[in-house]
Amino acid sequence: MQEWLDSPLIVTAIIAVISAFGTVFIWVGKVNSDREGFKIFMRKVDGNLEKIADNIAQIVTRISVMERGSPLRLNELGRSISEFLDAANWAKGIAGSLHESMRGKSEYEIQQLCFEYFRSEFKPDDEQDAKLKDCAYQNGVPVSVVLDVLALEMRDILIAAKQATPDSPAAVPAIGQ
Repeated sequence: MQEWLDSPLIVTAIIAVISAFGTVFIWVGKVNSDREGFKIFMRKVDGNLEKIADNIAQIVTRISVMERGSPLRLNELGRSISEFLDAANWAKGIAGSLHESMRGKSEYEIQQLCFEYFRSEFKPDDEQDAKLKDCAYQNGVPVSVVLDVLALEMRDILIAAKQATPDSPAAVPAIGQ
């Protein structure tokens, strides 16, 4: 056995084989690591695709309660939802507290702020929440679409108040009446 190790060719071959095995093991480790990273990436992509699909469904549903054109108006389904909720009166109750923050805003800005209010700031009490969910169920739409109907009703009230008395604080009591 000693004579094998005396030959430089055999020692070189042994070192080459050990290096080859080491390189293969390192390569396999990197491939496995890349596969794990790819699995994580694909889970994120899958989650994002689900969110995108949900957003598209909400957009399509939202459009289903509004007529095409400008400004946005409720179509038959939207008016039905509005009547079910008595949305105009509901929005009047909220609009009085928001009138001051709408002063000096364009009609488009008022519309956007109404949508934003119902998406982020509006906190319904238990009774309102139950009515919103019942309305959504009865009309086959998500609650977010029902809130969009409320936003349009409130937009109309605020714009009417602005047009009636553009910069007068007297418009605030007129909204709540």
